[in-house]
Amino acid sequence: MPADIESILRAQSANPLAKVLLAAGHTQSGKADLAAPLWAELRRDLTPDHPLYRLIPPIADGKAATAAPTITVHIAADTLAALPDKARLYVSASLPGEKIPLAVRALAPAARQSIKLTDRDSMTGESISQHPQLTYRAILSADGNVSGTRVAEAETTAAGDAAVMLELP
Repeated sequence: MPADIESILRAQSANPLAKVLLAAGHTQSGKADLAAPLWAELRRDLTPDHPLYRLIPPIADGKAATAAPTITVHIAADTLAALPDKARLYVSASLPGEKIPLAVRALAPAARQSIKLTDRDSMTGESISQHPQLTYRAILSADGNVSGTRVAEAETTAAGDAAVMLELP
């Protein structure tokens, strides 16, 4: 996390959103030692019905973590051959019924790819492994922008630790 952003967030330490953003930044940067005390403060300070509370990852209980979901994406050969160089494949996981992803990964398209989405791919700092069911999406964008020109799209809802396959025509 850039130092200037970190200092701005630390200056707002009484603001729970700033604390969530700082903790999520440390989590995504692999700095669990810096993130853990912030998550603990948020668990203590926020009530379970607070809108930011769901972003707090569960406390590790020493058991093996739930397996990360594996999403295998197949792209038809004709589609793949027609893609421009700037095309991107977006693979995401969201709560069922919601469009905003919890985790996302952007990749260069290939005929077949298997992707594991982990908590490090989380956009919010929320642990995706805590959800029993997720909706998985694959979006193929010709212009490289997730909300740009979509060539193909597929989705399925399955267990949070599922191995799923998405076919893009």
